[in-house]
Amino acid sequence: MTEYLTATEMKQLLVAGLKVHLRTVRMAFGEAARDEGEPVVGRPSTRDAIRQGVQLLREVQSLPEDDSRIVRLAELRPTVDALMAVIPDDGRIPTGNADLYLNALVDRAMTAAGGGLPR
Repeated sequence: MTEYLTATEMKQLLVAGLKVHLRTVRMAFGEAARDEGEPVVGRPSTRDAIRQGVQLLREVQSLPEDDSRIVRLAELRPTVDALMAVIPDDGRIPTGNADLYLNALVDRAMTAAGGGLPR
């Protein structure tokens, strides 16, 4: 039997995922502190990636648990594995702010569920 996530658990999962991402970026900074990124392809420097990651984490943490996008994600991707399946390994989810991030996740989840436009 599959155990479904509540909106509260979905928010906790999103926050935990962002913390892991931030930890990974910080380790990359330790290995390449002078990384300038690749602006042409949209890859920020490790310093900018840390700054953006911290800001995104703060924004997502401050969202109410009943934010419509979090609720929608819990409906579309009711398990941890289902959510992880829509997050690309190449990091192509916009992380500029919480709105971009959550909207992109919902769009990908809807597409995966057959309810969105393919991109």
